[in-house]
Amino acid sequence: MKIKLNVISFILTILCIMLFILYLSIDLLGTNLLGVHPLYIILTLTVLTFILAVFGSMGANSWQSILRTTLSIVLTLSLSGVLSYIIFFGKLLSGSF
Repeated sequence: MKIKLNVISFILTILCIMLFILYLSIDLLGTNLLGVHPLYIILTLTVLTFILAVFGSMGANSWQSILRTTLSIVLTLSLSGVLSYIIFFGKLLSGSF
């Protein structure tokens, strides 16, 4: 069974977005439970998904796979930008930078 990287990266992109929305709506995942801020975990998963999407773009043959790969890359770049902005300015405003 051949694993398609662009399908896996698209699923992981949707998972990252859902985790970010879950973090925004329910703040049950505190730093005490995990030991690290949940936004760092989501950012790391998003960057890894972006790398997977870039590698998956090499095997895109049909227009569906090209669209899926393009959406994965654009959404992960957007989400990582938003997360980086939140983390940077959150640390800057809290004084723990």
